[in-house]
Amino acid sequence: MEAEEIFKKENKNPSRNLGVVKLGNTIGARGSVFEPFKKQGKSGILKLTHPEATRFCISQSKAANFILKALKSQTEFIETLKMKAFKVIELARDLAPGCSIEISGLRPGGRLYEEIDGNSSKAIQELKL
Repeated sequence: MEAEEIFKKENKNPSRNLGVVKLGNTIGARGSVFEPFKKQGKSGILKLTHPEATRFCISQSKAANFILKALKSQTEFIETLKMKAFKVIELARDLAPGCSIEISGLRPGGRLYEEIDGNSSKAIQELKL
């Protein structure tokens, strides 16, 4: 969220035209939960922060398409609004069936739920996925 606020602030300068696209968990991207779960599955133990944690998910092709549309629109802040949240524990079970699950607890600053709601943005109707 900090980066989003910095971009919004900098866009008040008329010589700048910056944008932010808020997606979600992009499958296969760095920072995604998919690869760590696959690797952990080989050990037989999956580590999760919380059994009720949820995240949003988007494919790489949809993410790329969304970003291209956002670039064409030249709107300062765009969020994907029609994304279904999933429980991370369900994804873990699907990616590594039969593994035991170890709950570590949320880290300081960690969040149980992602929020992509469009309330603070100039969300564009035609860019909804």
